[in-house]
Amino acid sequence: MPVRPLRATLCLAGSELVRGERRDRNGAWMAARLEAAGARVGAWFVAPDDEPALAETLRAAAGGADLLVVSGGLGPTADDRTREALARATGQALSEHPEAWAQVAAALAARGRPADPAQRRQALLPAGARPLPNPVGVAPGVALAWGATQVFLLPGVPAELEAMFEAEVLAWLRARGGAPPAATASLGLVGLIETEVEAALADLAAREGVSVGYYPHAGEVEVRLRADGAGAAARLARAEAAARAALGAHVYGPPPAGRIEAAVVALLRERGLTVATAESLTAGAVAARIAGVPGASRVLRGGVVAYATALKCDLLGVDPALIARHGVVSEPVARAMAAGVLARTGAGSAVATTGVAGPDPLCEPDRPPVPVGRVCVAAGRAGGAPEARTLTLAGDRAGVRERSVVAALDLLRRVLGAPA
Repeated sequence: MPVRPLRATLCLAGSELVRGERRDRNGAWMAARLEAAGARVGAWFVAPDDEPALAETLRAAAGGADLLVVSGGLGPTADDRTREALARATGQALSEHPEAWAQVAAALAARGRPADPAQRRQALLPAGARPLPNPVGVAPGVALAWGATQVFLLPGVPAELEAMFEAEVLAWLRARGGAPPAATASLGLVGLIETEVEAALADLAAREGVSVGYYPHAGEVEVRLRADGAGAAARLARAEAAARAALGAHVYGPPPAGRIEAAVVALLRERGLTVATAESLTAGAVAARIAGVPGASRVLRGGVVAYATALKCDLLGVDPALIARHGVVSEPVARAMAAGVLARTGAGSAVATTGVAGPDPLCEPDRPPVPVGRVCVAAGRAGGAPEARTLTLAGDRAGVRERSVVAALDLLRRVLGAPA
């Protein structure tokens, strides 16, 4: 009989999280670690530092779960109410635990701090609970079997939580056994919108018994594939191969380090090439995305931000007659910008952008207005003619600029991937 995956729920305690005053980093980290260990995370809850409200949330979170992990609210101040909320939710008395107090006192002594009365709150535990040592901080964690649910309370400080999660929660999971981790894969792609990707993969889930998720970014879509149960790895491999075949050249990864700029850097290193950028509406954002990839210093030669039309001529050598004939937002000008930066930097490849991000159309003498969202990108290798594309991009000013960066990097990826 197949082993049922352990069902896990997370609860993030903190009024500052509820109000949006602070961004949580613990939830995603814990969920990923639980999934990798073979548990299945069913839900996250976020609750304020209010004892009745938090107790009600804990009761809801524990329902149907084998494991409930709660972060935050274990400190010594009056707004740390997670221990009290667990006691209220379970109907257990709260009292000072000798072992917990010994842990608190030892941690304070190691820091040269007095064990004042306020610190004793950190040693309060519901009846039947046991304290968990905190190797990084002061506040002990709490472990309590609550009916069929194992509860762990962990501090909200990420370094403390992560150390205790590894030592306590994952140890408990390993002891329980359970289903093997799911087999997962992720594909990044450019040039299709979310609904087009879904249409291309319409029968994949039913055919291979995998779940398929679609996650759009600005100009990109990530497809996540997941297979559970018997034969998961083989089914996932077939599904990934089928997805790549259906999506073709739109797929760029996933590269080891992330999104499309990482794929570009990997290709540059593989080809032994450097790159330079010539940017107008993106104003250096293409170069910045490349520079954000570890190892970019080996491939990024430099760049020119030629925002003004005159600088396209002065710095990149674009012929003013070319601009007069085709307009500054045109494929010939984009190709000339790429060729100009190649000549001036000695790079092995180049990418260029020119376009209108808004909020107003571009008006040039004796030419129709260029609408917001029209963008031309070009890319090429030294010794060859750059390729160019004209795009119509949706969104506000920031969205058009970000999508322009992705489109430029994607064209560079395709140029680099083509035979020399």
